Formats: sequence, C-alpha cells, structure tokens
Amino acid sequence: PAPTTPAPTGPSMLDIGFTVLTRSGASPIQSPKDLAMGGLLDEKAGPIYTYRANGTTFIVNDGQQQISQNPDFTSVIKGSDSIYAFTHFEGPLPSQLYMMELRQDPNSGRLSVRRQQPVDFSKWGGLWLP
Repeated sequence: PAPTTPAPTGPSMLDIGFTVLTRSGASPIQSPKDLAMGGLLDEKAGPIYTYRANGTTFIVNDGQQQISQNPDFTSVIKGSDSIYAFTHFEGPLPSQLYMMELRQDPNSGRLSVRRQQPVDFSKWGGLWLP
C-alpha cells in the first residue's frame, strides 16, 4: 500500500523492505526451454555447457549448464494486461537477458513470478557483450 503520511524533509532513515523474486540458477518457472534463471545460451539459443576463452574450451560445472551469477539490473515494465521484468546478465560471456511475467496480489501489491524465459537472440547470432 502507498504511504498515507507526507515524506519527511531533510536527512532521515526510511524503513523499507524487498522481496527476492528469483536468483541465478533458480529452477525454471514455466520456462519453455526448461532453463534455470541466468542460464547462458549460445548463438543458436541452445544451453551452454562449455566455456571458450582465448581459443581454449573449458568444461565447467561437470557438464551442467553455465549459469551467470552477474545480473546487472532488472527493469520492470507494465504492459496493458501484465507486468514484466527483464533481468540483464553481464557475464560470463555471452551476456544474457531473461524476461519474467509477474503477477501482482491485488490486496498486498506483492509481486511474484508467473513465468520466466530467456530472450531469444538467435536470429541475430546470439547476444554478446563487446
């Protein structure tokens, strides 16, 4: 609910809180590709199980999909009938972008994730942070 008292003027402390919607590596929530949050995709939108750097291929996580632990920020956008959040991951390369459709409790205003999926950049050869 919105505050009913005016905001204080000058320096002050404000008691706020937050709710974690999801984390890197969290189980898929109605994801069409069954990908965990932050799972990295190659240029053809397939899961990445190996990491290449300086011409060398590394197999990491014992063959499990690569998960980015580097979310840069999340933007929230209200559509005509839904609320969406986009989380931008900065690395390891390639970067990744995930879309979440959110639901909002009409009484408390609290948000939760209805479904999540990576944004598919395969049409443009994948997503890479230059």
